[in-house]
Amino acid sequence: MAKQKRLFWNLYPTYIFISALCLISVGFYFSIVMKKFFLDNTVKDLQARSEILLYQFKPILFDGKILDDKCKQIGKASSTRITVILPLGKVIGDSDENPDNMEDHSTRYEIKKALKGDIGVSTRYSPTLKLTMMYVAKPIFGEDKKILGALRVSIPVSAIYERLSLIQSRIIFIGLIAVFFAAIIGWIIARRISLPIEEIQKGSDNFAKGNLDYNIFVQGAYEVVSLADSMNLMASNLNDKIKTVKSQRNELQTILSTLVEAVIAIDMHEKIISFNNSALKMLQIKDNNLKGRILVEAIRSSEMERFVKKAFISVIPLSEVITVQIKDEVILKAYSAPLNDDKDIRIGTVFFLYDITRLVYLENIRRDFTLNILHEIKTPVTAIKGFIETIQDNPSDDPQETQKFFNIISRQFDRLIEIVEVLVSLSKIEDETEKNIIELKEYSLNEVIIEAINKSKEKADGKDIKIEFNPDNELSAKINPKLLCRAILNLFDNAIKYSKQGGYVDVSIYKHDSEILINLKDQGIGIEQEHIPRIFERFYRIDKSRSRERGGAGLGLAIVKHIINAHGGYISVESNVGKGSLFTIHIPKLNSENT
Repeated sequence: MAKQKRLFWNLYPTYIFISALCLISVGFYFSIVMKKFFLDNTVKDLQARSEILLYQFKPILFDGKILDDKCKQIGKASSTRITVILPLGKVIGDSDENPDNMEDHSTRYEIKKALKGDIGVSTRYSPTLKLTMMYVAKPIFGEDKKILGALRVSIPVSAIYERLSLIQSRIIFIGLIAVFFAAIIGWIIARRISLPIEEIQKGSDNFAKGNLDYNIFVQGAYEVVSLADSMNLMASNLNDKIKTVKSQRNELQTILSTLVEAVIAIDMHEKIISFNNSALKMLQIKDNNLKGRILVEAIRSSEMERFVKKAFISVIPLSEVITVQIKDEVILKAYSAPLNDDKDIRIGTVFFLYDITRLVYLENIRRDFTLNILHEIKTPVTAIKGFIETIQDNPSDDPQETQKFFNIISRQFDRLIEIVEVLVSLSKIEDETEKNIIELKEYSLNEVIIEAINKSKEKADGKDIKIEFNPDNELSAKINPKLLCRAILNLFDNAIKYSKQGGYVDVSIYKHDSEILINLKDQGIGIEQEHIPRIFERFYRIDKSRSRERGGAGLGLAIVKHIINAHGGYISVESNVGKGSLFTIHIPKLNSENT
């Protein structure tokens, strides 16, 4: 594309060209008029001279010598060439030449017209004088109106041309001066026209770059000022609208960014046009350059693809539970709705995705918990009911057998009470933790561990299991001694329960960074890796049949977890099947130790 000239350079040269063209045209026309004016005046002058000469030459027309002398005398005095010619073209008198040496003049244009009775005027080059001459010839009439001859007077036109040249030079000089001043005036006028337009153009550039606060100020013609005012008003209105749009967009982005739900909008070609941060986090997408990508390519899932296709052909909102395999299996509650523009024309579809993986997981735990607790309660209740019915239906005279039944009923009743007490205790711990009313005080951890060891000694001795504890120094933390002792005691019970005869449980305690770690290592049967994430759930058992043989309601580790959480810590597990397990309690150190 050719480079565009600025308005000034379009206006100014044109103005100069028109001004120069007008001056040249006027000068040319004036030169022609002046030339004609001078030539006409010269003709009139020569006619006047010829009239005067006619009165002088007519009486001596046929006296050749006197006539020739008279021509030379008057011609020299008036700087005029005078020639007298007879009707047959013979020259009888001439102011510059000898008539006898001159050729026939009857063929001359002006002579021919004069001999016919008219005034002949002609301008041509004279070979005799070697000059361009203007000739005026008039007929010489006799008394009877008979043409006696012709009188011709002439002067060189070089003088006329010199005068005309002088006038033309002056015209050109004045014209150049006029062009100079016209150029100055044109410059001023062109600048007055172009400057406001350049300012408007500058303002439009600022508007195009987004600087809508720029104000165009111009002076000049009404139309230009009105244009600038209109552009300023347009920019102001546009700025207000953009600010409103930005504010609404920021509000929308803020709302979308704070939503925990994933929001994804796609066009009619299934390409992503908008999304929020929750979509990236939920779908574990690291590349945030999703715009323009096809949704099912960004989220590779057959169920998602099916739902997208279904949503596209639907004119009403849809909802469905879908499963997406990313790193792990993610269960999503997906909603879709048509996306329309301001004219209610569909331009795409918007999707809302809720991660319900945790809810499904918790629901499964709740269901398992309900089934487990019902089973745990149902077992002793059924046993109690069965033995009572047996006693009622078959009263025995054998007191020992009856006592045996009552002992079983008593044990099952104690088991039922134990389950209820543990559930009440666990509920109380959870409630106190949520309300933050568990009393914590600085206390020796060594003393808590020793107390738990002493309480477990009887069970450990029953299986010839040694509990080894060698504290290096006195460690204290903000704890609830009774609850922490119960948690460690539950861990000891599990270690003893699932350890072989003659084994050992090793207990150690030490500081690490901002924590105090209590390690309990046993030589038990170990835990498979797939069960480790769920062993702290209520009533969860790895091997239900083997767990019931060893007793317990499956709530011990759940209590441990909640007690440690109440202390602001957590518990971790490492285990190898057949080699034993390592439970580690993490408790925060005292503030003085942290500092």
